[in-house]
Amino acid sequence: MPTELESWLDNLGLGQYAPLFAANAVDFDIVGELTDADLISLGVAPLGHRKRLLKAIAEVQRSHIDNYMVGLDHLPSPRHPAKAERRQVTVLFCDLVGSTELATRLDPEELAPIIDRYHATCGETVRQMGGHVARLLGDGVMAYFGWPTVREDDAERAVAVGLELIETVTRLPAVKGERLAVRVGVATGLVAIGYGPEAGDGGIAGDTPNIAARLQAEAGANRLVVAPLTARLAGRSFRYRSLGERSLRGIAAPLEIFEVSGTRSSLNRFKALRARSTAPLVGRSEEVELLLSRWRRSTASEGQVVLLSGDAGIGKSRLLQATRERVGTATTVLSYQCSPLHQDVALFPVVYQMSRAIGLAVFSI
Repeated sequence: MPTELESWLDNLGLGQYAPLFAANAVDFDIVGELTDADLISLGVAPLGHRKRLLKAIAEVQRSHIDNYMVGLDHLPSPRHPAKAERRQVTVLFCDLVGSTELATRLDPEELAPIIDRYHATCGETVRQMGGHVARLLGDGVMAYFGWPTVREDDAERAVAVGLELIETVTRLPAVKGERLAVRVGVATGLVAIGYGPEAGDGGIAGDTPNIAARLQAEAGANRLVVAPLTARLAGRSFRYRSLGERSLRGIAAPLEIFEVSGTRSSLNRFKALRARSTAPLVGRSEEVELLLSRWRRSTASEGQVVLLSGDAGIGKSRLLQATRERVGTATTVLSYQCSPLHQDVALFPVVYQMSRAIGLAVFSI
């Protein structure tokens, strides 16, 4: 009695390949995972036969998905369905330049791996910086910073990812002698997020994603354009050039937009992110006095070490700044600060400080 795979191949008129499949331990359970390269490896040489098999394999894949969704229909509904949250989110849009021209010049089988590689590169870059890939829109990518995880430097991370995407995508293999290029737009604002059928991926409502998409359209090839609030929140960690006010389609009022030209070196991210005057320190007199007492001991030749820890954004850097102001300027202070942009560099603060001291420009933050 023929196996399920043999019957499937016979129905396609390709039963002669059944021995090849059997010799390579390929059964019907895994046939849906086969690619064109796999078929060539199996010995299916004629292009027409591979095309017919790939079309049938796609039907098998759709059948598996349909069966899976039917199974989900029988699962019990959650007792407490997710509710949308009102949250400030930074949204990034990245679009592949010239994708329409690529689609007309390349066979779909040639174009598919290029888009896959582009999506994989973008996704990995976003995730490395703590972002969430929300949508893959053909040749576009939409990502969130600030959902589902919130960080104090979400806007800074999003801008850094935008610059990194430009670098990484241009390093991908050239297509027909031409390098790939992207346009990136970033906007920050209040949204309602996490609702509807796409709640788990971040169903989103509000102007922010629309503004990010419009900014992406305003950017040139391999350029990053951001909204005013994003530039303000990212502080002086980056260099900006105003492009003036633009009337964006679907946005009520004209908006001043900024092109990001690169990063700006800064040893003190606290100062960079708070370029304007700092508000008075309130309710931390005991903590300041404790630090000053340890300082007085150290000046009396009693070595001291203080560990100041706490959640992000509660004011650790501000407390240290206030203490340093009380100590005065007669003391040499060395600051070693970590950077979310260089989490993959071992001992980055020390390496960065030493490179600055000897005049070697290795990193920019």
